[in-house]
Amino acid sequence: MPSKDLPNYACFDFIGLLIDYKPTSLLESNSQKGYILNVKLITHPEIEDFFSIDIFVTQENMRFKELIKGMKISGMFQMQGQIAD
Repeated sequence: MPSKDLPNYACFDFIGLLIDYKPTSLLESNSQKGYILNVKLITHPEIEDFFSIDIFVTQENMRFKELIKGMKISGMFQMQGQIAD
């Protein structure tokens, strides 16, 4: 659902299921550490990977310390990118 707090910046509030994660850093200096989370946002009884997306999160923006596959998580993400034809 579009975020009520930031509706004009492609931000979306979500509740999802953590499928997988891996630690990463955005900069070569490792100063921006975080995780790439694979989150299932919508379930479909016949299609296992129906609406799963990858979300980058920094450790500073997490309100808990340990990630566990299968846990339910909530938050806000911002869609960025380009569509090519």
